[in-house]
Amino acid sequence: MSASATLGRSRLFRLLSHWSSPGTQVAGGDIAQQWAAWLDPLQAVRLRSGLDAIDATPVPPASVLPAPTLQALFAETRRVQAAWAVAVDPVALQPESEAALAAVEALWPGHAALSGFERYRRVHLEWQRQMAAMVTPLRQQVRRTLARAGGRWQHLALLDALLESQFESQEARALGQVPAWLERRYEQAGAQGDASLKLFFADWQALVDAELELRLQPVLGLLDSWEQEHP
Repeated sequence: MSASATLGRSRLFRLLSHWSSPGTQVAGGDIAQQWAAWLDPLQAVRLRSGLDAIDATPVPPASVLPAPTLQALFAETRRVQAAWAVAVDPVALQPESEAALAAVEALWPGHAALSGFERYRRVHLEWQRQMAAMVTPLRQQVRRTLARAGGRWQHLALLDALLESQFESQEARALGQVPAWLERRYEQAGAQGDASLKLFFADWQALVDAELELRLQPVLGLLDSWEQEHP
């Protein structure tokens, strides 16, 4: 499946596409085309070399991991998702709420004094930093655990590490465009009046949930691969 098709199936992509309007562009044009064209020829060569190295890596015979070990990884993934649901609440940041402004100021000093979308842009950037801080160690933990199973599971862990290293900067650059799309939604809502502006915060909630879902896909994919073979 092409990168464009994969992105098109993600909830984050569908949200951003829905917010776009004919004849307008953000940060370089169509988001599917931008995010799909991640590898230049040199990077493709490096990726091919890395895949060949993985194929040539000797691994011990495959073994079955203890059930509690895998259960702990699934539990940690659920904990990350639950912690995010509690910690992130864009609806509470509506500008009509003085309590919300005080909360913003307590979490991000100076942000409550910002006007317009700038406050929300900085908050979203901080949330992105927090997402990366939660998901990256979890992905590494899942890889280390699967590698202990040996066989093709160790190869799968090596493959995931290779893909993370190859696409890390491109992913950061692509997700760095998300605040610009969020700003577009803010401007669209503001132009339609206060009632529509309130809906912006619900859209923002959907956006941050979809972004976390996208970031967790490699983790969930690794766990799902194991679960399908060891139901």
